[in-house]
Amino acid sequence: TAPLKVSQREANGLAWTHYTPTSNGRPVDIAMVDYKGNSLVIMMFSHIDEREALYQTVFLPMVDSAK
Repeated sequence: TAPLKVSQREANGLAWTHYTPTSNGRPVDIAMVDYKGNSLVIMMFSHIDEREALYQTVFLPMVDSAK
């Protein structure tokens, strides 16, 4: 499905936009931000049963630590 903007998150002075499309019926989390004329993208594909745990323990820490 087309990505839906679900939230914004401030981390390391960057304003990340979070999108949640699906791919082959599985959830995808995408965080995007413009940084000095470039785009930074963090993407996570997961199984629906594992998505929330991975979102909290892998995806958000990646966004929060990106510089």
